[in-house]
Amino acid sequence: MTHSATLSETLAALLRTGYTETFTLRPDCLAGQRSAILLGAHEFEVTGHYHPADAPPHTVVYAIFSARFNLRGTLVHDGTEAGAGLLVAALQAKAALVSLG
Repeated sequence: MTHSATLSETLAALLRTGYTETFTLRPDCLAGQRSAILLGAHEFEVTGHYHPADAPPHTVVYAIFSARFNLRGTLVHDGTEAGAGLLVAALQAKAALVSLG
C-alpha cells in the first residue's frame, strides 16, 4: 500500500492518469457514479491502493480497472459499509495481489 499526501491529491493524481470513474460500494457490486456500470467481484482488478495521510486510519483509496468495460476509476473505502463483506474481501484480496506483484 502506498501512503500518499492527502485524499484530494491522491484522487487528483489518479484522475490525471485516466481513473475517471467514481465507484461506490454496494453489497454485491461496485457502482459507477458517472457511467452507471455495475461491476461484480469478477469484473474488476485493483491496480493500486493508497492510504492518504489526512484520512481516518482504515480509509483506503482503491484504483480499479475493468477490462470488460475498459473503465478505470477509484473507490474510497472507509471500512464502515455493513453488508458488503464479500465484496470488501475481494477488494482486499485483489489489493494484496498488487502488493505481491
